[in-house]
Amino acid sequence: MCPNHNEGTVEPLSADTVSGNPLPSVAVLSHIVDVHCHPTDTSPISDEHIQAVQLGQICAMSSNADDQAKVRELGQRMGDRVIMCFGYHPWWSHRISILDTPLPTEDHYRAIFNPTEKQEEAFQSLISSLPPPRPLKEVLEELRQNLQLTPSTMVGEVGIDRVFRVRFSASEGDTKLSPFTVPQEHQLAVLEGQIAIAVELGKNISLHSVKASGATIELFKNMRNKHGAAWEKINVDLHSCTLSGETWKSIEKAHQNVYLSLSTAINIRPNSTAVLQLIQSCDPTRLMVESDFPYISHTTQRTWDMLCLVARERGWRIEEEWNYPETTERTDGKHEQTWGAVKRIESNWNTFRKGGKGLLPDQESRKDRRLNELQRKYAPDDDD
Repeated sequence: MCPNHNEGTVEPLSADTVSGNPLPSVAVLSHIVDVHCHPTDTSPISDEHIQAVQLGQICAMSSNADDQAKVRELGQRMGDRVIMCFGYHPWWSHRISILDTPLPTEDHYRAIFNPTEKQEEAFQSLISSLPPPRPLKEVLEELRQNLQLTPSTMVGEVGIDRVFRVRFSASEGDTKLSPFTVPQEHQLAVLEGQIAIAVELGKNISLHSVKASGATIELFKNMRNKHGAAWEKINVDLHSCTLSGETWKSIEKAHQNVYLSLSTAINIRPNSTAVLQLIQSCDPTRLMVESDFPYISHTTQRTWDMLCLVARERGWRIEEEWNYPETTERTDGKHEQTWGAVKRIESNWNTFRKGGKGLLPDQESRKDRRLNELQRKYAPDDDD
């Protein structure tokens, strides 16, 4: 089982120190959900690899035009064991035009990337492999149709990323990055369009936020103002969350429909204790776990490893067998003190998947309103 945490000591984190925890019984694993993974990134997926998944469910993300259909196909193969998630990741937002009638291909990408004279050669190399832009209205109609396939579908992966650079085509090398980024305003236009569909259909969201804490706080504020109680009826998961503990606490306090999930793939960094601070800062009823991994056969181990780290840092026991009666679920989302880590995380997922309460917060006092305004204004955008 998972190793015990020694009170008062902080061990250096690395992939080696948190991975490979012995798996519990299938009866325990079947109560765990990987709330964010990318299995279709490594298509085709064999039946053998699907059978290797011992978790109760996985949430399979879409990211771009190529994998929306792949997620649908995986849903057909796995049935209720997969939560199909549809949406367009900010890394591919440049391929979407926010105009009803897109500009010609080169004009569209030139307007987004705004290349300098020195960047012209790189720009021409990049756009030679890029498709004509798709109008956002077409993307949103596709999203609406996909989300109505089953009641359990979610929107994901969508979000904001202030530091990514657009990749050259595979022929230029898988790891070669161009000098070009996508303006935040364009990313937000694509994101907010997808959020509007999520609100309309009552679908939860798996949100990507990198180096964008201030923009994310402002987004939540704007969505509440724009959509009102309908925004509060859906839940949002800040996946592989890299916010500081302090910033997360401010979001958690202001938005009862926002959760966070953590992964060993993203949150475990050498010589960094940021994830430990985040685990300790987060309300225990808002924590979830994920693999954020492209290989479906690895989702079980990686999600379990993350759960073990959460349990260690929170001081929760780990269940070796499943001995809970079916009537132990609480309707208020709170935890019983006798529950182990798996039961607690399962309860959080069950509360998350049901959607938000649809209640707007009480009117802020003048003092709280001023503090919140200052926090939003000065929220750092340099989170790791």
